[in-house]
Amino acid sequence: MPPEVIATVADFCDLQSVLNLRLTSSELGEHAENVLDADRRAMLRHFVTDAEILWEHFENYGAVVGGLAALSFVLRDASMLPDSLDVFVTMDQAEFLEQMLDEDPDLDLRLTGTVDRGPSQDFITPRHTSRVATFLCPNGRLLKLCTLSTQSVLDPIVVAPTTALMNWVSPHAFGCAYPTLTLKRRALSGSISAYAPGVAALYLVLKTHGFERMRSPWCWPEYAALVPPSKRTWFKPCLSALFLCPQQGRFFGDEGSLINVFDLQSTNHDELRTLHQPPYGVSVGWRLWFGGQRGCDGHCKVRDPLLPEGVVTVAAVMVTRRIQFRATFVDPRADV
Repeated sequence: MPPEVIATVADFCDLQSVLNLRLTSSELGEHAENVLDADRRAMLRHFVTDAEILWEHFENYGAVVGGLAALSFVLRDASMLPDSLDVFVTMDQAEFLEQMLDEDPDLDLRLTGTVDRGPSQDFITPRHTSRVATFLCPNGRLLKLCTLSTQSVLDPIVVAPTTALMNWVSPHAFGCAYPTLTLKRRALSGSISAYAPGVAALYLVLKTHGFERMRSPWCWPEYAALVPPSKRTWFKPCLSALFLCPQQGRFFGDEGSLINVFDLQSTNHDELRTLHQPPYGVSVGWRLWFGGQRGCDGHCKVRDPLLPEGVVTVAAVMVTRRIQFRATFVDPRADV
């Protein structure tokens, strides 16, 4: 098949296929990277005219994009782009980024309000968020800058009410916590009754875009069929080998996640690590807080090698190009 035909086909491939195509040849690899970069730009162009200026600000202050916008990138589905862009930034950088967004004339954003948020407020606003600054974009859409109460910009992403939203996009990299599910438009979610009305609306959006939403991974029998059956009938078989056990400790960079950079050849990993840019710097280890209350017959809940029992998230530092995980306590006042 001629390369130009393959290149055209790549425009309609899913994300994993584009990443695989990038490894075939230099010519097709270059086209695949152009596809990824075009998707990256288009995601922000949905809100502002000059996407690169906005990406530059996000890079300078270590911010990432999450929510439905990140999901639309992972699925390569522009129809899922929302009217509100969720941006996450740590507390030590939030004030500077908020000021920059407000004062940059090229972006033409207008700060319309700020809300300080406590733990008792509704769940539709991402958890571990202490403040939300809302900007009106020139086209009438919104940018919501979420200041975090933790030192990891990925922390609120992994405590989302559904695995479908556990994705992020940074200026240089992107990640998906559960590609086995998300790329097939499947999602684990908690009970709607536990959340504010806004989450029910979110679940409706996912359903509209073809998502199959379940409360437990064992609801899809093909996954359980791939692992040894439980020796105790009152437990479920452990799905940790597939990185789908809800009680399992996870991190971006393990074999169950999808994590990659936009430019394979030119990305300076040492520089990203020095600047604490994702996927390096302060990241997060997590386990799902929904979907497995009954438990499996494995050791995930009480003897997980990554997270102690009862811990949902923990700050972590990612080091080396191969993405090694080191759990650590991070003082919010520290310069990390």
